[in-house]
Amino acid sequence: YLRLPLTPMEEAHEAVLVAEMKKAGINTVRIGLSDAKSTLKTLEAAKAAGLKVLACAYANMRPSAHPDNIGLYRETIRAISGHEALFAYVLLDEPQANLHPLEDMLYASYRLVRENDPYTPVMLVEAPALYAAYENTSKYCDILAVDPYTSAREDVLHYTAEHIGKAYEATAYKMPVVSLFRT
Repeated sequence: YLRLPLTPMEEAHEAVLVAEMKKAGINTVRIGLSDAKSTLKTLEAAKAAGLKVLACAYANMRPSAHPDNIGLYRETIRAISGHEALFAYVLLDEPQANLHPLEDMLYASYRLVRENDPYTPVMLVEAPALYAAYENTSKYCDILAVDPYTSAREDVLHYTAEHIGKAYEATAYKMPVVSLFRT
């Protein structure tokens, strides 16, 4: 996860970090959205390194359309719209557990992104403990991600495949489903 803005120490070690990520086979990183200038700088660095970016369009578990975020995120999303390094926006992590009321804010956040960037997919991330919510969550995104918290499990592949299958079924097999891995 790359925080914006980078600290001076992080900036000094950014090339080393990127090289290590590439060596490990990492091709997509997650950043938090900040002001347009800082976010564009990070996207350009990712592009130069051959990385794709998941841009988290939320802060303090408040999505982009929350009154605390809407002005900054509208401007930043408009500025980075269609950027070559941008893989997707992440509206929220585990919205079923972190956002109440849920539907209106997720819908407004999805619309905010679409109105300012019609090109880049929108992603939501749900945890397996909330698999009953996969169908509802999938109404507010273009890509559904599951985060199976596998680091303490021995049956990582089976468990991950099971939850990808549940998420894919919940979307009626009509949208991409991806999995996040924690180490």
